Amino acid sequence: MAEGFATLLVFGLLLAGVTLVAFAATMALRLRLARLAPALGVSMLLMTALLFAVFPGSGALGVLALVVLSHAIAGAVIHWRGRTARS
Repeated sequence: MAEGFATLLVFGLLLAGVTLVAFAATMALRLRLARLAPALGVSMLLMTALLFAVFPGSGALGVLALVVLSHAIAGAVIHWRGRTARS
């Protein structure tokens, strides 16, 4: 039970950190790219390459799931923030 809780806690903290980096990287790329979709795509590509370089023994599916989930959260927050700012 404690191991499962610790695993969920570590995954939650990792997801929160990666989401924060995804949000910052996407906002920085939006300064150069006008639309949200290309900025998210470039950010996902760069983060996936970085995570594979830093953690070479990790599974591809886990890294891909982490990057996709974190960028989905960051993209939704950026989109929602833009919609509420225009209202």
